[in-house]
Amino acid sequence: MCKILITLLLFLSFQQGFTQSFEGIITYSIEFEVKGDLIPLKDQIFEKLKDDNEYFDTVRVYIRGGEYKKVDNKEKPSSIIYSPEINNIYILQEDFEYVSIIDAKNISPTFPDIPEPEILEIDSVKKVSGIPCKTLKLRWNNMGEEWYFYNEETAIINPSLYKHHSYEYFNEIIKSTGAYPLEIIKSFNDMIAIRMTLISIEELQLSDEVFAIPELKKANKKMTNLPEKLLGSKVMKIKN
Repeated sequence: MCKILITLLLFLSFQQGFTQSFEGIITYSIEFEVKGDLIPLKDQIFEKLKDDNEYFDTVRVYIRGGEYKKVDNKEKPSSIIYSPEINNIYILQEDFEYVSIIDAKNISPTFPDIPEPEILEIDSVKKVSGIPCKTLKLRWNNMGEEWYFYNEETAIINPSLYKHHSYEYFNEIIKSTGAYPLEIIKSFNDMIAIRMTLISIEELQLSDEVFAIPELKKANKKMTNLPEKLLGSKVMKIKN
Protein backbone atom coordinates (compact mmCIF):
# COMPACT_ATOMS: atom_id res chain seq x y z
CA MET A 1 0.00 0.00 0.00
CA CYS A 2 2.85 2.41 0.87
CA LYS A 3 4.55 1.67 -2.44
CA ILE A 4 1.34 2.52 -4.30
CA LEU A 5 0.99 5.83 -2.42
CA ILE A 6 4.62 6.77 -3.05
CA THR A 7 4.29 5.95 -6.75
CA LEU A 8 1.10 8.00 -6.96
CA LEU A 9 2.74 10.98 -5.23
CA LEU A 10 5.73 10.83 -7.57
CA PHE A 11 3.40 10.68 -10.56
CA LEU A 12 1.40 13.68 -9.37
CA SER A 13 4.59 15.64 -8.66
CA PHE A 14 5.81 14.93 -12.18
CA GLN A 15 2.49 15.98 -13.67
CA GLN A 16 2.52 19.25 -11.72
CA GLY A 17 6.07 20.02 -12.85
CA PHE A 18 5.29 19.40 -16.51
CA THR A 19 3.63 22.21 -18.44
CA GLN A 20 1.51 21.21 -21.39
CA SER A 21 2.43 23.54 -24.23
CA PHE A 22 0.07 25.06 -26.80
CA GLU A 23 0.04 23.60 -30.29
CA GLY A 24 -1.81 25.40 -33.04
CA ILE A 25 -2.11 28.67 -34.95
CA ILE A 26 -2.41 32.23 -33.66
CA THR A 27 -3.40 34.89 -36.19
CA TYR A 28 -2.62 38.58 -35.60
CA SER A 29 -3.51 41.83 -37.30
CA ILE A 30 -0.55 44.17 -37.84
CA GLU A 31 -0.62 47.96 -37.55
CA PHE A 32 2.27 50.29 -38.29
CA GLU A 33 2.27 53.69 -36.60
CA VAL A 34 4.58 56.54 -37.59
CA LYS A 35 5.44 59.03 -34.84
CA GLY A 36 7.09 62.39 -34.20
CA ASP A 37 9.10 63.98 -37.00
CA LEU A 38 8.22 61.13 -39.36
CA ILE A 39 4.47 61.83 -39.37
CA PRO A 40 4.66 64.18 -42.42
CA LEU A 41 6.43 61.36 -44.29
CA LYS A 42 3.87 58.71 -43.35
CA ASP A 43 2.44 58.18 -46.86
CA GLN A 44 5.90 58.03 -48.41
CA ILE A 45 7.08 55.51 -45.82
CA PHE A 46 4.14 53.17 -46.42
CA GLU A 47 4.52 53.45 -50.19
CA LYS A 48 8.22 52.58 -49.84
CA LEU A 49 7.35 49.54 -47.68
CA LYS A 50 4.89 48.34 -50.31
CA ASP A 51 7.35 48.93 -53.16
CA ASP A 52 10.02 46.93 -51.30
CA ASN A 53 7.59 44.09 -50.47
CA GLU A 54 7.91 44.90 -46.75
CA TYR A 55 4.31 45.92 -45.98
CA PHE A 56 1.89 43.42 -44.44
CA ASP A 57 -1.14 43.56 -42.17
CA THR A 58 -1.56 39.95 -41.03
CA VAL A 59 0.73 37.34 -39.49
CA ARG A 60 0.00 33.72 -38.68
CA VAL A 61 2.14 32.03 -36.02
CA TYR A 62 2.33 28.23 -36.04
CA ILE A 63 3.50 26.81 -32.69
CA ARG A 64 4.43 23.25 -31.79
CA GLY A 65 6.65 22.21 -28.92
CA GLY A 66 9.78 24.32 -29.16
CA GLU A 67 9.22 25.20 -32.82
CA TYR A 68 7.45 28.14 -34.40
CA LYS A 69 6.80 29.48 -37.85
CA LYS A 70 5.62 33.02 -38.66
CA VAL A 71 4.09 33.75 -42.06
CA ASP A 72 3.04 37.23 -43.20
CA ASN A 73 0.73 38.26 -46.04
CA LYS A 74 3.09 40.37 -48.12
CA GLU A 75 2.64 40.25 -51.88
CA LYS A 76 5.52 37.76 -51.73
CA PRO A 77 5.13 36.27 -48.24
CA SER A 78 8.04 35.78 -45.87
CA SER A 79 8.38 32.91 -43.41
CA ILE A 80 10.41 32.85 -40.19
CA ILE A 81 11.06 29.36 -38.83
CA TYR A 82 12.73 28.55 -35.52
CA SER A 83 14.47 25.19 -35.22
CA PRO A 84 15.26 24.41 -31.54
CA GLU A 85 17.47 21.43 -32.37
CA ILE A 86 20.21 23.70 -33.71
CA ASN A 87 18.86 26.93 -32.19
CA ASN A 88 18.69 28.71 -35.54
CA ILE A 89 16.11 31.04 -37.07
CA TYR A 90 15.56 30.79 -40.83
CA ILE A 91 14.10 33.66 -42.87
CA LEU A 92 12.67 32.66 -46.24
CA GLN A 93 10.80 34.60 -48.91
CA GLU A 94 8.59 33.34 -51.69
CA ASP A 95 10.31 33.19 -55.10
CA PHE A 96 13.70 33.99 -53.53
CA GLU A 97 16.41 31.34 -53.53
CA TYR A 98 18.44 32.67 -50.59
CA VAL A 99 17.79 32.09 -46.88
CA SER A 100 19.04 34.23 -43.98
CA ILE A 101 20.02 32.30 -40.86
CA ILE A 102 20.24 33.85 -37.39
CA ASP A 103 21.84 32.18 -34.38
CA ALA A 104 19.18 32.46 -31.66
CA LYS A 105 21.75 32.40 -28.84
CA ASN A 106 22.35 36.14 -29.37
CA ILE A 107 19.88 38.77 -28.17
CA SER A 108 20.72 40.92 -31.19
CA PRO A 109 23.16 39.77 -33.90
CA THR A 110 23.17 43.33 -35.24
CA PHE A 111 24.20 44.81 -31.87
CA PRO A 112 26.14 42.05 -30.06
CA ASP A 113 27.01 44.30 -27.10
CA ILE A 114 23.46 45.50 -26.45
CA PRO A 115 22.64 45.43 -22.71
CA GLU A 116 19.78 43.31 -21.50
CA PRO A 117 16.47 45.17 -21.26
CA GLU A 118 14.70 46.02 -18.03
CA ILE A 119 11.63 43.82 -17.47
CA LEU A 120 8.65 45.41 -15.73
CA GLU A 121 5.41 43.70 -14.74
CA ILE A 122 2.72 46.36 -15.04
CA ASP A 123 -0.13 46.21 -12.53
CA SER A 124 -2.95 46.61 -15.04
CA VAL A 125 -5.35 44.43 -17.01
CA LYS A 126 -6.23 44.97 -20.67
CA LYS A 127 -8.76 43.04 -22.72
CA VAL A 128 -7.48 41.72 -26.05
CA SER A 129 -10.26 40.32 -28.23
CA GLY A 130 -12.33 40.02 -25.06
CA ILE A 131 -9.63 38.11 -23.15
CA PRO A 132 -8.31 39.77 -19.94
CA CYS A 133 -4.54 40.11 -20.19
CA LYS A 134 -1.70 40.98 -17.86
CA THR A 135 1.03 43.33 -19.08
CA LEU A 136 4.79 42.83 -19.37
CA LYS A 137 6.98 45.74 -20.44
CA LEU A 138 10.55 45.69 -21.76
CA ARG A 139 12.63 48.85 -21.73
CA TRP A 140 15.66 48.81 -24.06
CA ASN A 141 17.47 51.86 -22.64
CA ASN A 142 17.20 54.57 -25.31
CA MET A 143 16.41 52.16 -28.15
CA GLY A 144 12.73 51.69 -27.47
CA GLU A 145 10.09 49.85 -25.47
CA GLU A 146 7.96 46.74 -25.91
CA TRP A 147 4.66 45.68 -24.34
CA TYR A 148 3.40 42.10 -24.14
CA PHE A 149 -0.21 41.39 -23.19
CA TYR A 150 -0.88 37.80 -22.16
CA ASN A 151 -3.35 35.53 -20.41
CA GLU A 152 -1.84 32.80 -18.26
CA GLU A 153 -4.52 30.30 -19.32
CA THR A 154 -4.46 31.01 -23.07
CA ALA A 155 -1.78 29.67 -25.45
CA ILE A 156 0.22 28.29 -22.52
CA ILE A 157 3.89 27.74 -23.34
CA ASN A 158 6.41 25.63 -21.45
CA PRO A 159 9.33 28.10 -21.02
CA SER A 160 11.92 25.31 -21.01
CA LEU A 161 11.17 24.67 -24.70
CA TYR A 162 12.64 28.07 -25.61
CA LYS A 163 15.34 28.35 -22.95
CA HIS A 164 18.11 28.79 -25.58
CA HIS A 165 16.15 31.30 -27.69
CA SER A 166 17.85 34.50 -26.50
CA TYR A 167 17.13 36.35 -29.76
CA GLU A 168 14.94 39.38 -29.03
CA TYR A 169 14.95 38.19 -25.41
CA PHE A 170 12.23 35.68 -26.28
CA ASN A 171 13.26 33.09 -23.69
CA GLU A 172 13.01 35.60 -20.84
CA ILE A 173 9.68 36.94 -22.11
CA ILE A 174 8.15 33.46 -22.18
CA LYS A 175 9.69 32.66 -18.79
CA SER A 176 7.86 35.70 -17.37
CA THR A 177 4.53 35.18 -19.14
CA GLY A 178 4.24 31.38 -19.34
CA ALA A 179 2.04 31.96 -22.39
CA TYR A 180 2.32 33.27 -25.94
CA PRO A 181 1.35 36.97 -25.97
CA LEU A 182 -2.02 37.90 -27.46
CA GLU A 183 -0.93 41.43 -28.26
CA ILE A 184 2.55 42.86 -28.81
CA ILE A 185 3.56 46.49 -29.24
CA LYS A 186 7.11 47.45 -30.22
CA SER A 187 8.04 51.12 -30.22
CA PHE A 188 11.37 52.24 -31.68
CA ASN A 189 12.75 55.54 -30.37
CA ASP A 190 9.38 57.29 -30.64
CA MET A 191 9.71 57.07 -34.42
CA ILE A 192 7.68 54.04 -35.42
CA ALA A 193 5.61 51.43 -33.61
CA ILE A 194 4.32 48.02 -34.65
CA ARG A 195 1.25 46.50 -33.00
CA MET A 196 0.30 42.81 -33.29
CA THR A 197 -3.24 42.11 -32.06
CA LEU A 198 -4.97 38.75 -31.75
CA ILE A 199 -7.53 37.93 -34.44
CA SER A 200 -8.00 34.24 -33.75
CA ILE A 201 -6.45 31.31 -31.95
CA GLU A 202 -6.88 27.71 -33.04
CA GLU A 203 -5.59 24.68 -31.16
CA LEU A 204 -4.76 21.79 -33.49
CA GLN A 205 -2.02 19.33 -34.33
CA LEU A 206 0.56 20.55 -36.83
CA SER A 207 2.53 18.33 -39.20
CA ASP A 208 6.31 18.22 -39.62
CA GLU A 209 5.89 19.78 -43.07
CA VAL A 210 4.82 23.09 -41.52
CA PHE A 211 8.27 23.54 -39.94
CA ALA A 212 10.35 21.93 -42.70
CA ILE A 213 13.55 23.73 -43.74
CA PRO A 214 14.53 23.35 -47.40
CA GLU A 215 17.83 21.69 -48.19
CA LEU A 216 20.52 24.38 -48.34
CA LYS A 217 23.96 24.91 -49.83
CA LYS A 218 26.64 27.60 -49.65
CA ALA A 219 25.83 30.92 -51.26
CA ASN A 220 28.29 32.99 -53.27
CA LYS A 221 30.34 35.62 -51.41
CA LYS A 222 28.47 38.51 -52.99
CA MET A 223 25.28 37.38 -51.25
CA THR A 224 26.86 36.47 -47.91
CA ASN A 225 29.16 39.40 -47.11
CA LEU A 226 26.61 42.21 -46.77
CA PRO A 227 24.06 40.45 -44.49
CA GLU A 228 26.83 39.11 -42.25
CA LYS A 229 28.31 42.57 -41.80
CA LEU A 230 25.03 44.48 -41.39
CA LEU A 231 22.68 41.98 -39.77
CA GLY A 232 24.93 39.46 -38.08
CA SER A 233 23.25 36.65 -40.01
CA LYS A 234 24.59 34.25 -42.59
CA VAL A 235 23.06 33.48 -45.97
CA MET A 236 22.67 30.15 -47.73
CA LYS A 237 21.08 29.13 -51.00
CA ILE A 238 18.18 26.72 -51.46
CA LYS A 239 19.22 23.63 -53.42
CA ASN A 240 17.30 23.21 -56.66
